[in-house]
Amino acid sequence: MTRTFIRESYGKLLAEYQPKTIATEEENEQAIALAIELEHRPNRTPEEKILLEQKSDTD
Repeated sequence: MTRTFIRESYGKLLAEYQPKTIATEEENEQAIALAIELEHRPNRTPEEKILLEQKSDTD
């Protein structure tokens, strides 16, 4: 499935949230808080949906 999103908007999200490997309990709590925030945000953008899926991926 091909996703449609705005690269500039997605880039800004990545710059703001800087995804990385979670190494500490504090980083884990921050990641959970972000996922919860995105999950409950009404009218998520396609870019936010992609970020949420990445945060929620357990593979």
